[in-house]
Amino acid sequence: MGPALLLIAQLYRVETQARPLAAEDRLRLRRIQSQPILDKLRNYLLEIEAESCQESGGRAVRYT
Repeated sequence: MGPALLLIAQLYRVETQARPLAAEDRLRLRRIQSQPILDKLRNYLLEIEAESCQESGGRAVRYT
C-alpha cells in the first residue's frame, strides 16, 4: 500500500472513532487527529507532483 493510501486509511480510522460522537466532539477529534494526517497527505502530494508532471502531466495529483 502506498503512502497516500496509508494516510487515507488513518483518516478512515479517525472517522470510525468519530461516528458515535456528538457533532462538537467529532469536530474536536478531527482537528486533533485528522488535521495532522491531512497536512502529511498534502505535503506528500506536493512532493510527488513534480515527478507526476513529468510522467503524466500531474493532473491526478493536482486534482486531488
